[in-house]
Amino acid sequence: MALLEVLKSRLSRHKEKRKDIEILVNKSAASPNQKQQYVELKAKEDELENIIDIAEGLIESDDK
Repeated sequence: MALLEVLKSRLSRHKEKRKDIEILVNKSAASPNQKQQYVELKAKEDELENIIDIAEGLIESDDK
């Protein structure tokens, strides 16, 4: 359970960072490094969401 909270916290931090960079990308003011960081953060978010889904599924199956 604690690991799940850590994953959710990490996902939240990644989303906040991505939102900050997304503003620059949408204004076409982002550097190539910022654009790359945006893409990497989005990929990490997807991975974390998948891991959280798997963990929640495992927890639910253990409860049954």
